[in-house]
Amino acid sequence: MRHIVFADPQAREKLEDILHPAIVARCRELFVEAEARGDRIVIGVVPLLYETGMEKEFDVALLVDAPLEQRIERLVSKRGLTTDEACAVAAAQMPAEEKRARADLIIDNDSDITTLERRAWETWKEIEKLSRAV
Repeated sequence: MRHIVFADPQAREKLEDILHPAIVARCRELFVEAEARGDRIVIGVVPLLYETGMEKEFDVALLVDAPLEQRIERLVSKRGLTTDEACAVAAAQMPAEEKRARADLIIDNDSDITTLERRAWETWKEIEKLSRAV
């Protein structure tokens, strides 16, 4: 399917028109369930958060970002995409600069896993502080 939707923007748009409303509805259901349980913090991993406008559903929008070249290399080495496929995936996404401008918090994933884990814990502490302020 990836080969089709990243080669044909109209096919990708058609797929997104089918999937996105169902995904948004399910996320809303999960938020209601979390609120009913009394969860103070709910984390949603939404790959197309900004493209779908779902950042409005969250109190805090967190972006984990890496330089474009690094993202492409990771798609090739870890997901088995060709360089052309990885470039097509990246091109289909909102530019990182725009996501960064819209994000409340950003974790730069431009280093090793130890650095990423440290940055993630630091960000988690910030999210906990924000949740207590609400």
